[in-house]
Amino acid sequence: MPISENDIESIVRDVLSEIGVGVAAESTFTHGLHGAFATPDEAVEAAVIAQKQWIALPLEMRKECVEAMRQAGRDNALMLAQMAVEETGLGRVAHKEIKNLLCSNKTPGFEMLQLDTAYGDNGLTIEDYFPFGVVCGITPVTNPTSGLINNAIIFAVGGNSAVFCPHPSAKNCTLKTMALMNDAVVKTGGPHNMFTAVAEPTLKSASEIMHHKAIRLINATGGPGVVKAALSVGKKAVCAGPGNPPVIVDETADLDNAARCIVEGTGFDNNVLCIGEKATFVVQEKADALIEKMRANGAYLAQGNEAARLIEYLIKDGHPNKDAVGKNASWILRQIGVSVSEETPIVMLEVPEDHPLILEEQLMPVMPIARVRDFAHATTAAFRCEGRRGHTLVIHSRDINRITAVRNAYHCTVFVANGSAAAAEGVGGEGWVAMSLAGHTGEGFTSPLTFVKKRRSTFAGALGTGGKL
Repeated sequence: MPISENDIESIVRDVLSEIGVGVAAESTFTHGLHGAFATPDEAVEAAVIAQKQWIALPLEMRKECVEAMRQAGRDNALMLAQMAVEETGLGRVAHKEIKNLLCSNKTPGFEMLQLDTAYGDNGLTIEDYFPFGVVCGITPVTNPTSGLINNAIIFAVGGNSAVFCPHPSAKNCTLKTMALMNDAVVKTGGPHNMFTAVAEPTLKSASEIMHHKAIRLINATGGPGVVKAALSVGKKAVCAGPGNPPVIVDETADLDNAARCIVEGTGFDNNVLCIGEKATFVVQEKADALIEKMRANGAYLAQGNEAARLIEYLIKDGHPNKDAVGKNASWILRQIGVSVSEETPIVMLEVPEDHPLILEEQLMPVMPIARVRDFAHATTAAFRCEGRRGHTLVIHSRDINRITAVRNAYHCTVFVANGSAAAAEGVGGEGWVAMSLAGHTGEGFTSPLTFVKKRRSTFAGALGTGGKL
């Protein structure tokens, strides 16, 4: 006899009682947003019930629900981009719309969860996957809407529900995205509250959710503080920490392509993506030509007194000025009295290879350029810039031996040759997209495979040619 939805809810409520979670008589969505609750306990309880109902659905219905989530992301890509920029003040609407569409269209799905089978005289062995249960998803201020679309899809494909912890400075656009994903699931026949959150997120509520007994796994995307907090909980954590991607340009590079890619990558969403190019090391003999070609691609070159004033503004107490994070290049230049077109993608300036703008992640449409003697010097300086973060490295060269040597010498999560770093996320490149690059914990680009457990089921003898019933 099939198990009804009421039976599932009754079973789950018994489990919740055993692990010490109270059951509210009736939960009301806070702010009218589907999935937003007043307390961590309410949010977790609702997600636990939803996850059990989700995995009880036929696979084909789950696939339809995920497709509905993708369509909701596509239909609302522009609106969510506008909300994100208005609320956070970071990035560009057009680029956030691109990210929303990328995550809706190119987030991997059920095709990743393939069975491995072995069949012979001794029976049948199947290796498949089963979910963790309820995931805690910590979302950043830099990619609040696209990050949630991406993570919601891959969590759901893996059979999980999730309790999201939005960045407080991006709570409205994050919760709106979550509500749209939930509504899409319900309209297609799935459960309510696949994705939940506390309506007024704080560091305290995030900590309570991460430590909650019903949370089986933590997916944390953000700065070093977020990663440290997630890893300190003592549960399995998939963590994407900060990066500081350097670019190497040698004397064999296609400078037209290199200039275009560096400007596009640095300027994409005002460089708030952790994989975005953060510093360029170019061999001396090609430096002037590269800079001129970057100017031809719209980059503004700050020189002399302008460069000095720009550095004074961008560096405060030896570190990048957080007030400039994610702002347009034109906005940054206005702070030092320089007026340029709003369409100016980036501002560039020359600095020494050990400058704070090079050694620290700065998340701005600013490209510090350092001249180096030769290719060997470029690699040494680039590795120092990357700082053992193990995140992203970019090279522009026509010498395949050099490309291979750099790739093998530095074990980073993302390596891009002769393209913009954004190509690794599908912007002018191939492959599926992920908004969590778990280099810190080693999973790399996250996918449904990141959020499932592997199971081996063996049917010995009976299914083999010599088996007996």
